[in-house]
Amino acid sequence: MKITLKALTLNVSLSKATLTGGECPATLLTLTNKDGVVLELPAMIDRNNVVTMVLTRPGGTRTTRNPDQAAELRGEHVHERHTEMITLKPGASSVVPVSLCEWFGDLAETGEYTVEATYDGGVDCKAVSPPVKFTVIRPSVTSLARADDGGRLMSEPRDLVWTTLPTGKAPAKNVVDLFLTRHDARVCEAILSSEFITQIPSNAAPRVSVPDVARGKFIAVMWPEGPGRHRMVKFDEFREPAGAQDILMPGAEFAPLGAPWCDADGLIWIFIRNMSGTEAGLITVPPTGTVGPARTWACPVPVPPQTLVRWGRTDAIHLVWAADVGGTVHCQSIPLTSPNQPPAVVLAKVNAPERVVHARVDELFDAKLGVFIKFYTLLVHDDVRDMFFRRRLDQAGQLLKEEAYLVPGSGFWTVIDSAMLADDTVAYLFADAQGLVKFGGTDLARWQPLTGVFIEPLHVSTKPCLMPAGFDPRGAQFYLAFIAEGNRIERRKLGR
Repeated sequence: MKITLKALTLNVSLSKATLTGGECPATLLTLTNKDGVVLELPAMIDRNNVVTMVLTRPGGTRTTRNPDQAAELRGEHVHERHTEMITLKPGASSVVPVSLCEWFGDLAETGEYTVEATYDGGVDCKAVSPPVKFTVIRPSVTSLARADDGGRLMSEPRDLVWTTLPTGKAPAKNVVDLFLTRHDARVCEAILSSEFITQIPSNAAPRVSVPDVARGKFIAVMWPEGPGRHRMVKFDEFREPAGAQDILMPGAEFAPLGAPWCDADGLIWIFIRNMSGTEAGLITVPPTGTVGPARTWACPVPVPPQTLVRWGRTDAIHLVWAADVGGTVHCQSIPLTSPNQPPAVVLAKVNAPERVVHARVDELFDAKLGVFIKFYTLLVHDDVRDMFFRRRLDQAGQLLKEEAYLVPGSGFWTVIDSAMLADDTVAYLFADAQGLVKFGGTDLARWQPLTGVFIEPLHVSTKPCLMPAGFDPRGAQFYLAFIAEGNRIERRKLGR
């Protein structure tokens, strides 16, 4: 029996034909009914698994994937399938966005690519798209930074912002191209999206917002435009632009400290301080409308630039810092909605030969009490015995737990990044006196020089940063992102 195919067309459209290495184009699949009758068809959603895409990379390597296979890259499996149908009138189309990075991984290899798709909605409902070509050019990556971590990020995508020198025949001077890349929370090697945002001043350090406990209404990226002035762009949960705003500081001597925070209602909070740390404040950016004046206050105990800023789950911002060459640790918790600012207090003191090399504050949920509990983690170095002590303190500064690790030769190490898992495990990235990077996980005595995993020793100039996995079915708990050979972002599993 001869089967008559329905008159369907399928097209793949890309937002750009030329991409920077590591960028992912906005991609649309368009299925159009060219038949003369109304058709009821399986929708092109992932759960239906009716679309297959083929990517041909430079050199001719072809990769074929369907939604189920793309989900496996993120450690997901489809256990149930209930076909969802759509109705298309004659001439009508169904348009579905897809992410090539989510299906095929990082598009970092330079050269010409081809992408095509197939729709299989049944024996008489098939369509094949014509191939679409695009080109990836080699970037010069100049910076890399991640969103601040904390308990908030258990199930939220891991965000990186990075910049490259402008490309093209006549690139602009004194600016860089800014990109935002989102990674799966469980398998941080899996890229969800990677998009160009805008051009920013070449000396600007961009920051990406920290999401709320629930998914933040917006993703915000902010960078300095000049003394006392910052610029912010926002995206909604579908990564569509949601507006750009100028953020004016109360004076040229003020600047943000830490990353902004966006709550579920779309309100964005920014913590600021002046250059001397004797004044601090909060700026709130409403979902719509103009930005109001900053709320500022005097700081009898100056807030230094190395202060760790943590947006709490209880409508407060928590600060912690080590002063006096690492001998005294101060902390402060500031309610977001109260006009009063409790003063900074001394959390802990250590005496020579000990010094605090890193301090952080986090919150975890106490199932017995049904509340979030604030606690502090201090990394203390004994300069005589070459030992690290990882000490956990409660909010009153009482010692809860201490771990000691003998690490010969660690006296000149500095902490360049730290990250915490949901099970309160803290990992550190260290840099030695030569700038070579080392990873310290659960057991700091088993620190890992990043030479066995990588061809060459990793240097701080590669801007390495940690991405904690919420839950990785592959077993890795931490991932490392860094600039490789100056022209791409690499991601590697580090374990615990």
